[in-house]
Amino acid sequence: MLYQKNALQHFSFAESPLSKEEKKEELRRLSQRMEALQLSVKQNDLPVIVLVEGWGTSGKGSRIAAMIRQMDPRFFQVVSTEAPTAEEKARPFLYRHMKKIPENGKFLFLDSGWMDQTVRERQSGQLDDQDYQRRLEEIRVFERQLFDNGYLLVKLFLHIGKKEQHQRIQSLLHDPDTAWRVSEHDRWQNEHYEQSLEDFEQYLDATSLPFAPWHLIDSTHRKQSEIDCLHALCAAIEEALAEKGLKPEDIDLLIISHLHFDHAGGLSHFVGTKAIQNVIVSEADLKEAYFSVMTGNPGAYIRTLFDVEGIQFKPIHETTKLADDLTLFIQKSHTPGVIGLILHTENHGNIIATSDTVYTAQSYRDQLPPGGTINKTTDEFFENIHRIQALEKEYDATLLFGHDIDQIVDWAKKSPID
Repeated sequence: MLYQKNALQHFSFAESPLSKEEKKEELRRLSQRMEALQLSVKQNDLPVIVLVEGWGTSGKGSRIAAMIRQMDPRFFQVVSTEAPTAEEKARPFLYRHMKKIPENGKFLFLDSGWMDQTVRERQSGQLDDQDYQRRLEEIRVFERQLFDNGYLLVKLFLHIGKKEQHQRIQSLLHDPDTAWRVSEHDRWQNEHYEQSLEDFEQYLDATSLPFAPWHLIDSTHRKQSEIDCLHALCAAIEEALAEKGLKPEDIDLLIISHLHFDHAGGLSHFVGTKAIQNVIVSEADLKEAYFSVMTGNPGAYIRTLFDVEGIQFKPIHETTKLADDLTLFIQKSHTPGVIGLILHTENHGNIIATSDTVYTAQSYRDQLPPGGTINKTTDEFFENIHRIQALEKEYDATLLFGHDIDQIVDWAKKSPID
């Protein structure tokens, strides 16, 4: 079932409605369905990440085993996420997870991931309230970036009750061959079940998003939960394949607001297509990117951008009308040149996309420039704000900001732009 707000607190554990033979047959049918879908995933170059989280002893490993039972091992990887190393701790939180994301047409199954680490660090006091909220924002943005770059992220949370978890822990401990599987954190979690339940609930509430919802799995009964995991995964893949619609070869040109890795990192998907020969960029930003990577100070630019086979940039340096309903303009903030977009639509009126020159609605409303090196100078930020304000008034437009997660979630619920 799809997660709904406060679902853990009101969850009702239930017996499986299927007999032993019916469960066996349903698992066989779903495994064959998964086997066929794996071929479609490969043919359609759909990268799939399956994040399996849940309580200690809830059966994450065995549920993954059920999902991959009839899959071709050449096209999937299973990773059991361990505690971060000293090197990983010195890097951004999501770095070690980013390294594992799969190629097009392949699967990554994560036995715990960024949820487990975040909740543990919250419980241990490593994250205060402010740090925790910042971490949640990082995760929401990361998952949105995965979605925007064509990844399917399927998130499964395996739920068991306090008594069930206690029985499983005791059963494992009483067998010398399995006692090692029980961690101190598993014991702590069961002893503090109500607190852990609340911690999980808060995380699920904050990160169940329209483009990456949580699936809540009753993991009390093994075979039934294997069925539920497989069904959720198959349904999500089928929906993603149905929505995929356009393929890279169907696209004529690409507009890249600026060449930072989180905006230009997916260009390799278009190798061999017409679009890769028509990549519209800001001339000033292109020069900055090339100079940065060639002098060994890439910052947020990536060297491999210039190695994409067949890529041809079409730089612009001034306001450019691409069509009757589409105009591009150059902003001198965040990088030396960021492309903004004015789009006239039939169902949503006029839309102005600022990209990263203005991060959020609050930043725009309160005229708060981001910290660090997000903008070259504060003057450039305010100059750009005033320009956007004038355009908003001129076109009576709705503004879309670069990293406003609330706005992203809201727009994900709207009808497609026409």
